[in-house]
Amino acid sequence: MAVSGKIDLHMHTSVSDGTDSPAEIIGLVKNAGIGLFSVTDHDSVKGSTGVKDNLKKGDPDFIFGVEFSCKDEEGQYHILGYGYDPESSYMQEIVEKGHGFRIKKLNARLDYLKTAYNFTFSDEDVEYLHSLINPGKPHVAKLMVKYGYASSISDGITDYINNFKIKDQYIRPEEAIQAVIKAKGIPVLAHPSYGRGDELFIGKAMEERLTKLIGYGLKGVEAFYSGFTPPLQNEILSLAEKYNLYVTAGSDYHGSTKLVELGDTNLSPDTEYPSGLKRFIKDVKIYRAGEKPDNKYDQGENDMLKTEKKIDNKLVTFTLEGRLDTITAPQLETEIKEAISGAESLVLDLKNLDYISSAGLRVILSAQKIMNVQGKMKIINVQPAVMEVFEVTGFLDILTIE
Repeated sequence: MAVSGKIDLHMHTSVSDGTDSPAEIIGLVKNAGIGLFSVTDHDSVKGSTGVKDNLKKGDPDFIFGVEFSCKDEEGQYHILGYGYDPESSYMQEIVEKGHGFRIKKLNARLDYLKTAYNFTFSDEDVEYLHSLINPGKPHVAKLMVKYGYASSISDGITDYINNFKIKDQYIRPEEAIQAVIKAKGIPVLAHPSYGRGDELFIGKAMEERLTKLIGYGLKGVEAFYSGFTPPLQNEILSLAEKYNLYVTAGSDYHGSTKLVELGDTNLSPDTEYPSGLKRFIKDVKIYRAGEKPDNKYDQGENDMLKTEKKIDNKLVTFTLEGRLDTITAPQLETEIKEAISGAESLVLDLKNLDYISSAGLRVILSAQKIMNVQGKMKIINVQPAVMEVFEVTGFLDILTIE
């Protein structure tokens, strides 16, 4: 496939830490002369699905993307995922795990600001932070500016938030790589030479870092990057050729908060693409608005939700089996809404529920709010994996679980 215009496969929207919405970024991409792009929001597929939903015939070609912030005992890595099935249970599960870590970190930061500086926020603003797909330091700092606690977002982060040291929980690189592969995508190491903060990997250290990730299933490297010098770029291209890896190009655009511009990848449209980039464009799943979409990715039986409903006078009991996620949550929401009209007690039996996503959590929370008015609700027989989700998201403090 020949690409008309520039390639930029690394950018962020307001779904994570960018300033442009998924709808807005499409026009900016077109104006920048980009013919093939991907949105790679941190730990979320919502930015990509939002772009896909707003693309029109004649818009640039698009690749579903995501960027996972990963860490292990040897350092930090940013793993990009491309061309995956956004409805894959594997992708949903790893995204929800990352989201749970972010919510836990958010709550710890808010507690610290209150204890250390007596910075408090309204219940409405705290609820807003929890409603974000990807709440982070900039979102908290923006509220600090609103309340007059800090003069700017930058000051809020450097003068206050960064003073709080927390033992971060991260997705491990092998988890992210395998999730992307199982979701039929291509895992790629973002800006390979750069680690966390001032870390720079070159020579032997770079190759050792890369070969370890290849052992986990890594398929490509971001060799063309806005922050690379020619020597760094050439080293990554050489390693890509040596290990037969895909090659990608990305700006790491975030919008108005950073100086990087869309399309600034150090790859000119007139440049002869290296073989790794040619293979990537050939093999990755590309979405073109206006064309008949491919058949949906195969979904296994484990992606289904089975419900058993029992009504005994004013007691309603639902027994759930399978997965409660983006695909199945609307089904349960409809069934609960119809069943609890006039009910005084709702019981959710989760003995056979293997997985729950944020979509499922929202259904349970909505049911809890209704039953707080009508009577009571309790949850029984929770599996360990689901209980862990309840714990990291703070739902243990809200729900009655037996």
